[in-house]
Amino acid sequence: MLTGNLRNFFVRNVCQYDYQNYPIRFVGSVAYSYADILRDVAEEFGVTLETIEETPMPGLIEFHSLNIEEV
Repeated sequence: MLTGNLRNFFVRNVCQYDYQNYPIRFVGSVAYSYADILRDVAEEFGVTLETIEETPMPGLIEFHSLNIEEV
């Protein structure tokens, strides 16, 4: 059931865009908990997953750290 719904998600929300030229990132506990299944489904569609984070905090810290260095 989960795999089928993830396939539907990719068809509806990912594949309608130029996904082959951009990495896809997922943030959230559901994506993190089912990362193996998510990676398998992404592979079926030829989608490159760049990262799967449990919380947004690591990415926010990295983003703001980079911006501080540039100022």
